[in-house]
Amino acid sequence: MKNQAESEQSPQGILWLKLDEASKGQLQEEYPPRYPNVFYDHVTLVFEAHQAAVNYLIGKKAVAHVLAYARNDHVEAVRVDTHGLPDTYGVPHVTLSTEEGIEAFESVAMLQSEHHEESVDPPLELDGTIEFIPFESA
Repeated sequence: MKNQAESEQSPQGILWLKLDEASKGQLQEEYPPRYPNVFYDHVTLVFEAHQAAVNYLIGKKAVAHVLAYARNDHVEAVRVDTHGLPDTYGVPHVTLSTEEGIEAFESVAMLQSEHHEESVDPPLELDGTIEFIPFESA
C-alpha cells in the first residue's frame, strides 16, 4: 500500500461506477428522458480522487439499486444505493437528462434542494464496473 505522499502524487481524476449497456437500456426504458440532454451513464463515486488511493476498487464489478426517481424543471436523476462504495456528494445518483444549457453535475444540487421525488419499489438493479477517469493535463 502506498503512503499518503505517494498517493497524492498519483494522477487525479473521477472514480465512477460505469453502467453496463443492459442497465443503461433498462434505466432509459423505465424512465424515458424528459429533457434533451441525455446521459444514463454512471454514478460518480469520488471526484478529485487520487488514483493510488482508489486502485483497490478499479475494475471491480458492482451493483447499485435505484431507490427513487427525482426531478425539477431542469434535470432528472435516479437516487441509488451503492452498498457502501465511496460517495463524494452524499446523494449517490445517475443523471438521466437535463434541459438545454444545464450540465449533468446540476443533478447534485437538485437532489440537495427542493425537487419532486418518487420512491421506486421494488428497487431497480443496475450493474456496472468501477472505472478511474484521469483529469486531462492542462
